Amino acid sequence: MKLYALVLAAVLAGCASQPKTVWVKAGSTEDEFMRDRGQCMQATFSVPLATKMQQMMVYASCMQGKGWREVPVA
Repeated sequence: MKLYALVLAAVLAGCASQPKTVWVKAGSTEDEFMRDRGQCMQATFSVPLATKMQQMMVYASCMQGKGWREVPVA
């Protein structure tokens, strides 16, 4: 039981420490963001048997390839 509580606390602490971010691209519109986001989401889910971390990496790489950059929310 103590081990379960310790693992749960570690998981929750890891989730809480993730900074909030947004994707930005100079001169872009919300429509462009939504289009690029949709294309990158498709690319993400087309990778068979990918872990959550791999999916996040594919998505980030796709967005960066389209000129977007991820910045922390102040």
